[in-house]
Amino acid sequence: MRVQAVHKQPFHAIPYRAVAPSGEVRSRWFGLSHATVDRLPEGCDAVFACSDLQGIFERAGEEAPRLLGEAVAAELAKLAGGGYLPGAARVGVLLCGDLFVRPQLDRRGGIGDVRPVWRAFARHFRWVAGVAGNHDDFGTAKERAAFLSEPGIHLLDGEVVDLGGLRVAGLGGIIGDPVKPQRRKEKDFVRALKKLVGARPDVMLLHQGPDAPEFKLSGHRAVREVLGRAPVPLVMSGHTHWKEPLATNFRGSQLLNLEGRGLLLQRGVPSLPAGLKLQFSGAHWHLAAEL
Repeated sequence: MRVQAVHKQPFHAIPYRAVAPSGEVRSRWFGLSHATVDRLPEGCDAVFACSDLQGIFERAGEEAPRLLGEAVAAELAKLAGGGYLPGAARVGVLLCGDLFVRPQLDRRGGIGDVRPVWRAFARHFRWVAGVAGNHDDFGTAKERAAFLSEPGIHLLDGEVVDLGGLRVAGLGGIIGDPVKPQRRKEKDFVRALKKLVGARPDVMLLHQGPDAPEFKLSGHRAVREVLGRAPVPLVMSGHTHWKEPLATNFRGSQLLNLEGRGLLLQRGVPSLPAGLKLQFSGAHWHLAAEL
């Protein structure tokens, strides 16, 4: 799978609240945009990819706030049901981690259970595959094992899975002190990454991606060095934000940065159904009849 273009204009936006670096709680919008690719997994008309959805979604009348990722899954399913997007049963989902935020929004960071986000995507869509971020937890060892057996769930950490003929590899967490959750020593991370690259996947999912000095893009040097010796067609990652999401010429690999982004990958961008337009009203974009 190769990305041909990323379309900057969002086709949908979801309101949420998050903690800014200053510690202040701010209201923001999470935009969903299109990207075109040259191929898709069999049985899929689209693949939705995202990372670092660290916010809280609240709606009047709901008992409790939800993690942003849960709201994104529901909104995508609603658009699919309205005919603007491909049917949910023919959409796969790729996640690159960091789907948790402290519900109180009392500070940045924190580690918490992101299974509700994964389950929200799995409930609506064909399958969901991805990796853990350094803020993500999946319960006890027993709970994690049970989660991995749930239908449509592919949590990858050193594995490769075939999804409709698309070989997807994944390595979660970041390089750091292994005493802390979702961290590996650099030598262990590099060893695991080399093994995955040797399996020749079509897509590599990482939370911590490579740097790319020639493009002035931040990331981790050790990841770059591994990929520089054995390119992967498409590498998706999060953790560190890039102003431009796509580096198309990185030593044989394409790098797609998903930090704080949601992209719907399709072979061409569809037009709206006849007689409908995308309209903004109050807190949401929605489909409306053209006048």
